[in-house]
Amino acid sequence: MKPSQLNINLLKILDTLLKTRSSAAAARELHISQPAVSKHLANLREHFRDPLLIRSGGSTRLTPRAEILSKEASDTLARVYSLFSNTAESNDLPTLNLRIASSNQILNTHLTKIISSSDTVDQKISFTFLPIDDQVQEKMDMGEIDLYLGLLPLLSNIQVTEVPLRSVQIECLMSESHPLARQTSEALTVEELQSYPMVSISTGFSASVQCQQYFQQAGIAPDYHFFFQELEPALALINETNTLLIASLEAARWYSISKSIVARRLPGTPPTAKGGICWPSYWESSTTHRKIREKIIALAGGQKN
Repeated sequence: MKPSQLNINLLKILDTLLKTRSSAAAARELHISQPAVSKHLANLREHFRDPLLIRSGGSTRLTPRAEILSKEASDTLARVYSLFSNTAESNDLPTLNLRIASSNQILNTHLTKIISSSDTVDQKISFTFLPIDDQVQEKMDMGEIDLYLGLLPLLSNIQVTEVPLRSVQIECLMSESHPLARQTSEALTVEELQSYPMVSISTGFSASVQCQQYFQQAGIAPDYHFFFQELEPALALINETNTLLIASLEAARWYSISKSIVARRLPGTPPTAKGGICWPSYWESSTTHRKIREKIIALAGGQKN
């Protein structure tokens, strides 16, 4: 029997069988059929390589191995019951720490309202805030992030749930003093883009398949890709030089508000980026986690699909 096949019910059956020393008595106590108990006994005998119960004369006795297992099963079951008993009413519950990856801008505009809410304090919830960087996907995969707020999709290797909260257009960002910022045409040409240094972001939406396909089809080839945590230095670069940044003005302002940045339309049909919330799907059944993410979704004016 593999460890993945074990469950609390089997432990209870083992404990009851060893106490009653009878399949019929165990079935009555467990409120299940005797054939079902007999089948479990056969599986337990095979697993432990021991008969466990032996009929001797007119009675049934435990084998030496079963004598040891009887005490261990009883103690283990008691510890399990103690672990899960009265947790809803206990005042000694540990604080739940939610690890949230987000930008400072999102933290300042949305999360502070949730952190300060009375029900969050009452439920003993604490928060650890992590920067959005080039390791955010790996951290999500390793279970080190419980909630992510930023550009979607998050290319994770585990099952996640994503809720887009807003759509933003990918544009060409530049300083207001840039020569192209003074042009009047609605969209830039490929030739104009190729006349200046151009950078993009190597993680998040800019690394998505649809964004890479657009770059290829439009003939756009950024000279350098910044990591996500380098977005602020990237904005500083375009403010101080004639470098162009392929990103979203709205998304950029989530991370570093800058009034001196100008956005111009890209040639062709650039993809639309989605900003939203994402969490590992194993959090779906958590009531506390659900309340936090629903508050964030409500504040952002979105709803789960």
